[in-house]
Amino acid sequence: MYFKFFRRLIIVFIFIFSYNLLEHKILSEEKNCEKHRVFITAHRGSSLKARDNSIEAINIAIEEKADYIEIDVRRTKDNKLVLSHDDVFIKNSGKSFNISESNFNDINRKRIFSIGKIVTLEKALKVIRGKSKINIDLKVNNDEELISKLVAELIEKCKMEEEVIITSSNYGVLLKVKNYNSNIKIGYITRSLAEDFNIDEIDAISIAYEGLNEIVVERVHKLGKEMFVWTVNNEEEGQRAIYLGVDNIITNDVIRIRSLINN
Repeated sequence: MYFKFFRRLIIVFIFIFSYNLLEHKILSEEKNCEKHRVFITAHRGSSLKARDNSIEAINIAIEEKADYIEIDVRRTKDNKLVLSHDDVFIKNSGKSFNISESNFNDINRKRIFSIGKIVTLEKALKVIRGKSKINIDLKVNNDEELISKLVAELIEKCKMEEEVIITSSNYGVLLKVKNYNSNIKIGYITRSLAEDFNIDEIDAISIAYEGLNEIVVERVHKLGKEMFVWTVNNEEEGQRAIYLGVDNIITNDVIRIRSLINN
C-alpha cells in the first residue's frame, strides 16, 4: 500500500517537473523569437514592381508592409536632396549630365525616360512617415560636410529621428551626420567586414550577402550593433540569413522574404 502511494507520488512529481520544464522551454523559445525578430527592408522601394526610388515604388512597399524602405539620396547643385542611385545619366539626345552638377528643376526638365521625375527626399519622407521606417543610403560626391548637414537638418525639421537610419559606404559622412545630430542612427555599408575595422561609433553594419557569415554576425551582435544584409532575393539566401540571425534583410521581394520569416 505504501509502495503504491509512493509510486503515485513519484509519478505526480515527474509529471509536474516535466510540465514545468516544457513550459520553461516554450517561454524561452518565444523570448528568443522576440529577440531575433528579422525586419524586412524594401530595396529602393518595391523595385520589382515599379521604378526604383520612385513614389510609386515607395507606395507599393508601404502596401506590402515593409518594416523599412531603403532609398538612395544625392545632393543636386542647388542643394536639394533627391532620390537617385546613380549620379550620371544619358539624355535621349545622347548627351550625359550629372545630378551633382545640375539644379533640381533643370533635371526634371530633361527628357530621360529611364528615370522619369526625380523625387526630393523631403517629399519621400512625408509619404513614408508613420507607415514604415526609412533607410537613407547617402551617396557622396566629395560633399561629405554639406550633404551630412543637409540630411541631418531635414530629418530634424521633419521630427523623424526615431524613424530613420542613415547608411553609407562612406564612413566619414556617417560620423558627420552623428556629429550634427547624435539621435540619428547610422549604419556602415560594406561588402565584407575586416577584423580590425572599428564599429564602436556606428549603430549597424549593412553587409553584402557574399560577406555574411556566422563570425561576422556574432561579432556585430556582441558589440550591441544591428546586422543588416543586402540584397537577398531568393529562398536559399533568405533562409541562410535568417538562420545566421541577422536583424534586417534588404530585398527587392518583400513578399517572398516575409513568407520565409513567417514559416
